[in-house]
Amino acid sequence: MTNKAMDFLWEHFFHNEPLSTSINVKRSWIMDNLRFIPIIKKGESFVALDSNGEIVGVYLGRQMDIKHIRKEKLLDLMGPTLIKYGLLLTGATADFSKIIWLKNHLNYDPWKFMTDNQSQRIYENIILAVDKKWRGNGIGEMMMQDVNKSVKSAGCEYTYGLYTSKFSTALSVNMGNEKVLSSAAYKDLLDSDGKLIFPQYKEHTIVSVRICKL
Repeated sequence: MTNKAMDFLWEHFFHNEPLSTSINVKRSWIMDNLRFIPIIKKGESFVALDSNGEIVGVYLGRQMDIKHIRKEKLLDLMGPTLIKYGLLLTGATADFSKIIWLKNHLNYDPWKFMTDNQSQRIYENIILAVDKKWRGNGIGEMMMQDVNKSVKSAGCEYTYGLYTSKFSTALSVNMGNEKVLSSAAYKDLLDSDGKLIFPQYKEHTIVSVRICKL
């Protein structure tokens, strides 16, 4: 199921998502095996299947426990840098440093959020993707509802995530109990030469860090 989930994400998510398309992300061993497959193998992500057992939705995420902050926060700090330089060494054109910059710009830090709010456990939303043919049928909303119920029963107090598209943002709003911690308009995210950092945002106008109290 891990490989099928990755195949699904490359077909239905990365080529349409504003950040990925803007930095020219391409599938590679580094992106799969250093970034996403370890998250899937934690067993805290979810898939939706049709009547034939085929994937129609993937919800990638992880539970975060404050007891593991020292070890896992260090890994979180090292991971993006390893991916950035790994991509450079392999000649990939994706500029992962822009993602790192954006997260710093928006103060994206689930561990700090947990510490500041004395939260013991949260669920970090990483990716929600739905099959192109099935969009508009409520699958994303059903998955978000089911995931929220599941992780709440596991002891999570909040979900925390970076919302990059108008679709995921709308789903977050519909869940209720949500709060925007920080946000920026894509048109205002400019480099030192005044050029757009994420030019492929299309109809997706806002990127934001949001939480939902479970």
